[in-house]
Amino acid sequence: MTAFAALLRRGATTHDLTISDEWSPPTLAAAASIIGGGGTMAPRLVRESLGTPVEMTLPIRIYADTQPAFQAAVDALDAYLRGGECSLEITFTDAAAATIWTVYHAQPVQPPFTRFANVSPGDGVRTALQLVVSPFVTSPEVTLHAAAAFTAPDSVSLAAMAGNYRSPLTIDVNATNADLHALYLAIDQSSYDAYLTNATDLTWGAGHTDYADGDAFSGTAVKVASVTNVSASIDTADLPAGPYLLLARVKVLSSETGTITTDYGVDPSGAPVVVAFTRATWHIVELGRCYLPTRVVRGTAAANLIVSLRSSSATAGHEACVDWIYPLPLGDGMWSWHPATATTQCDALGRDADTATTYVDDVADEQHAGGNTLMALGGTLLIVSDGTDGDTPTHDGAITVVYTPRSAWMR
Repeated sequence: MTAFAALLRRGATTHDLTISDEWSPPTLAAAASIIGGGGTMAPRLVRESLGTPVEMTLPIRIYADTQPAFQAAVDALDAYLRGGECSLEITFTDAAAATIWTVYHAQPVQPPFTRFANVSPGDGVRTALQLVVSPFVTSPEVTLHAAAAFTAPDSVSLAAMAGNYRSPLTIDVNATNADLHALYLAIDQSSYDAYLTNATDLTWGAGHTDYADGDAFSGTAVKVASVTNVSASIDTADLPAGPYLLLARVKVLSSETGTITTDYGVDPSGAPVVVAFTRATWHIVELGRCYLPTRVVRGTAAANLIVSLRSSSATAGHEACVDWIYPLPLGDGMWSWHPATATTQCDALGRDADTATTYVDDVADEQHAGGNTLMALGGTLLIVSDGTDGDTPTHDGAITVVYTPRSAWMR
């Protein structure tokens, strides 16, 4: 009994193949860098890379009753292979689903010269396809979340992802109120759930007031009436170690100008980030990138991140306000969309994994996108978003997450 069935697929078209039983799939190779130590230091792995395409030799048989029919079969297969990227699908006996390789390139079909004497309806002609394929085998596409509701800042679980290796995620986000203005998505492999810090949970210096605000995340916020910085510290000792993008939700009262900074946030050039804001409604600003915890933490030592806030006026009613601080982890991947123009908004955002393209209301647009296509295998997808009006404590929407499981061997 044949152990498997095989075909090539491109979109809705397929081309059946007969593979010889002696076929051996390619192995998944890795390039590794290992350093050795002296004294008590043991050798350790410092870098491993997977993902370069690999060559596959696929022994096939082509059946035909006559030489012209055989030539036509060879020409048809060659034309299919030269038509561009396709997939090779192998379905093993009793398998629940096909094992799939992406085929990037194929050499022209070159049967042996002896084909002229060996056309046989019973035995066929043996030849070998030389393919360049993805190093990973894949399974059929999976919709992990289908328009799952969220109330940002929020998260959705990626724990149900299948496969052995991280997979690119195709993501679509729809705003419930059709006013999406800022969106930040990040992969969190640590499953840490306390990134957001409400401003009222911090100890601020003289010049601040905690006040009730129905549009604030916790129902209360902090306002500062001071032309000099009023500061608070966030202990980052418990945060998973790695790079972060610091986010804050802020506004200012009575047409003043507010300024917010941190003692570690820098821009990509390494310069400290000083954010001035004039909007009278809540909105998200970026306070720069840094590594957290801010210092090596041993025992019960603190690792404080200092946040400073001031207003252009010290008069009551003219304050700068802060709702929350959110260190967004970057180590496992981040993607964002945040236009500089305050009134820019959209109904829906999408990030296509196959083309690495951002779609704003179904139109390709990378102008305000940041980060890269997200890849994951389990963990959590963090969601931070806000609308143009900033008039609600949270931002509601629905998220769809689709991926193709990637594995190292036959499924």
